[in-house]
Amino acid sequence: EFFYEQVPHDLRSVGRSLYSAIFGIGDLFSVFIIFVIQKVTSAGGQQGWLANNMNQGHLDYFYWFLAGLNVIELAAFLCFAKSYAYK
Repeated sequence: EFFYEQVPHDLRSVGRSLYSAIFGIGDLFSVFIIFVIQKVTSAGGQQGWLANNMNQGHLDYFYWFLAGLNVIELAAFLCFAKSYAYK
């Protein structure tokens, strides 16, 4: 709703499409992150963070990694929100 109110009137249909596309891009990015984490952590024949057996993997490390990403994203959001000029 915030996005719909702030986009120019002529671009509302495009804005709604971009809003939906962002979710698709986010899904692709999450698949990419999981793929990269699995490749990096299972290098050299080791058991990766995302193992088939949860007792042998390190899912906790993956969640700590996601928490770190969220902190970085929160900092970026606060910077952008502080400099945003409302319509």
